[in-house]
Amino acid sequence: MQQTDQVVINALFWLAILMLLMDQRHHVTCDRPQRYIGFLLLGLIVTKSLTMSHAEAWFVRLFPAFAVLILGLLTGGGQLKQHWRIGLLLMPLMLPRSAVEHMAEQTIGLPLQIVTAQVAAFGLHYVGFDAHQQHTIITLNQGAVDVLFRCTGIPLFILLSQLALLFFMLFPLSRPQQIKITIVALVIAFLLSSLRVALMAVVVKDPVAFAYWHGGNGSQIFSTDAIVLFGWWCQRSLPPVQVN
Repeated sequence: MQQTDQVVINALFWLAILMLLMDQRHHVTCDRPQRYIGFLLLGLIVTKSLTMSHAEAWFVRLFPAFAVLILGLLTGGGQLKQHWRIGLLLMPLMLPRSAVEHMAEQTIGLPLQIVTAQVAAFGLHYVGFDAHQQHTIITLNQGAVDVLFRCTGIPLFILLSQLALLFFMLFPLSRPQQIKITIVALVIAFLLSSLRVALMAVVVKDPVAFAYWHGGNGSQIFSTDAIVLFGWWCQRSLPPVQVN
């Protein structure tokens, strides 16, 4: 789920990092030794890329840091204290998303699964379905579904929180605005995930429809809708442009 959207978000992060580097190059000085170090590191990282084995997955995760360090040196951005925003943008690129999701699942996974099942069952009952919820299972006349962790809003919230971080680093926002945007991301992720669970409960007797909404194009629709809604809200949160 959300693999295509994750690729797009990663590309946006790289674009933002390059924009920040190009902007900061006008505010720092760069000497020749600094550039020589940059070219040396560039040669080393290219050589390592050509000789890397499948077991060296750590290099893939550290590549963003190496690349930005090299770019910073070559563009005159060697003063690390001026790159704190770039450092924050590097974190989602370097930290395995699966590790974050696993940590969330181990700490708050089961309570979120139960709450998601409760909300989805309430929504189904509200629109006229005879839905019953027990623990993480939703039962209808046509069958039952078990709400797993991947069906909660956390994976989608992680995706939206990356967009929120990107938004915070590029635009001047107050702390209350940042908190509000984070809460909106959580609400959007949770509600859309609950809606998807309710939809899967309705079509559980249809293997083709259930498979469609459980993975592939169906799940992609919900993640894309979440990104569009969240982007619209973020756009509304920007301060008005003053025209002289």
